[in-house]
Amino acid sequence: MLDLKAVDLNSLCEALEDHSDYTEWWLDPETGEAEAWPSDLSAIDDVEEAHPAERNWIRVEPLPSNESYQDLVEFTERVRDPRSRELLERAIAGRGAFRRFKDTLFEFPELREAWFRFHDARLERRALRWLADEGLVEEDVAERAIHERPDPELSELSGPFDPVEIALQQSEQRVERRLRGFAVAIDDRHRRHRVLLSSSAVVNRLGGELDAPEGERA
Repeated sequence: MLDLKAVDLNSLCEALEDHSDYTEWWLDPETGEAEAWPSDLSAIDDVEEAHPAERNWIRVEPLPSNESYQDLVEFTERVRDPRSRELLERAIAGRGAFRRFKDTLFEFPELREAWFRFHDARLERRALRWLADEGLVEEDVAERAIHERPDPELSELSGPFDPVEIALQQSEQRVERRLRGFAVAIDDRHRRHRVLLSSSAVVNRLGGELDAPEGERA
């Protein structure tokens, strides 16, 4: 068994997120060191160095992308500010969600920092679970370390998802949008009514001038 303190947890986290077609990650079960290797063996510079598989290292497969996507969803649900949350909800809808999510966070620096802390805690817990599942660290050691890494309590977030509060906020936003729509419609109607009145006055004036005797026309 590995001493958890000896494990290169940062590199293992990187490995679990790496979906590149050009690299593969391996972990040394003796030292806890993780290394990236080219997927194409012809691209290896040091041909004399034995491949990790020949040294009984363990291949680190990346986590399913749906797990990472669920982190986007759960983080977005916890965002306190309605406008920020609405923009993030739009960003994570459909293909390209990860890129749009990151691009949107650039508009909110504090929220972006909150995401990094949230993301790191989630990923470290998964890395610890991976080590336990591979039999590299004791189960109770991994569980203790996992419990020491809860989702961070951040001022930028509202804490656990409250569906009632979110539903009320969304309802208020819909009412506000409808009221703005009504105001625009009423203003548009008034504008058209003024135009019609003005046009009617012009027509009446022209009609009156045409009906008047020639000497009385303006």
